[in-house]
Amino acid sequence: MTQSMYQIKEPKAPATIAQINFLEGLIKERECPTVAERYAFAQGFLTKGAASTLIGEAKASPKKTVTFTKPTDQQVAEHDAALAAAAKVAELTECPEFGYYEIDGTVYYWDVTGKDLYPQLRKLTKVTSYTGVVKGSWKKVYASYKSPKVAATYTPYNGKGWNPAEVTKTITVPQTLVDAVLAGNKPMSMEQAAVQGKMMGFCIRCGATLTDPVSVANGIGPVCATYWH
Repeated sequence: MTQSMYQIKEPKAPATIAQINFLEGLIKERECPTVAERYAFAQGFLTKGAASTLIGEAKASPKKTVTFTKPTDQQVAEHDAALAAAAKVAELTECPEFGYYEIDGTVYYWDVTGKDLYPQLRKLTKVTSYTGVVKGSWKKVYASYKSPKVAATYTPYNGKGWNPAEVTKTITVPQTLVDAVLAGNKPMSMEQAAVQGKMMGFCIRCGATLTDPVSVANGIGPVCATYWH
């Protein structure tokens, strides 16, 4: 049997990209630790001739044996849970609870006080007067046409002298609140609201600057505290 031979042109020239890619692929799939070691040592100055020699030795080496390790019950459970979480499409199916939410360090109020025709999300911001007094101010957060729509029972605003009467209507919930609720966020308790008040220096419900020593210590005024009972 005659072995076919071919002549490498310019064997002392730098190895080509094709040779290097082919050699690296062979090293990954073949049992050729010596070839891998020599290739690692020669990187940067590997010649065409040397690359051809290493390729020949790698091709003559047996393919690596792929062993299968049976996953543990815990690994199977974690994998199934990950698949289930990835496959689950989070959807808002009911109206979020009305109240105050802490979302990414900012306080929001999902409002149904009758100030608006529909429930409204408001964001608490700091306002500093020219005298240096810091107060809280609520700004509306509007929903887009892409935001989820759910049924909500609330008391809409009907003008001055209106007679409060609950209605159930389809409303659009701003995405900021949707994401927070689907992530498990719940309305703040009075104690949580008080912590925010201490940090900000004003009542998170009405936005008034806390000046009374008791209110400053509590983080909330006595009247606003009644709204959590």
